[in-house]
Amino acid sequence: MRKFFCLLILLSSISITACSTGSNREMLNLQTAQDCLESFFSLLSYGAYEQAASLYGGSYEELHSINPAIPVDNYAALWESACTINGYQCLKIKQVLKAYADGNGIYHFLVEFQRSNGESLVVGPCCGADATQMPPRSQFEFTVIRRKGRFLVQDMPVYVP
Repeated sequence: MRKFFCLLILLSSISITACSTGSNREMLNLQTAQDCLESFFSLLSYGAYEQAASLYGGSYEELHSINPAIPVDNYAALWESACTINGYQCLKIKQVLKAYADGNGIYHFLVEFQRSNGESLVVGPCCGADATQMPPRSQFEFTVIRRKGRFLVQDMPVYVP
């Protein structure tokens, strides 16, 4: 009977260790995904477009369609145009308000951005809408995925026409 209890305790401790190890790994992955997102936006804000492009895994179709003179594979030039000409807000993240993994290798973040004066980015109504039709926003959602061991941002910066 004593051997049974010892075995039961041993198995329990192994399963607790396995659970905490898995949980620690997921927390580490979530932190790494957040670091990737923050680095991506920091690099864009500093004009390090080539380095930022290495952290982006989404589509360039939208950027190429508004910059047809730039080759579709010249990612640094597409980012430069996006941030300096096209109205994308390439700002540093002020704070991450929410972060979670959905269990499918996708990491979700709700963030606020910081303008150069230190204030949060607030995007008001546009295109003929008023504040009741399109309330001002200061919080924005982004996703990061893990692909072949790398974490990659999937979403474009906030666009302000």
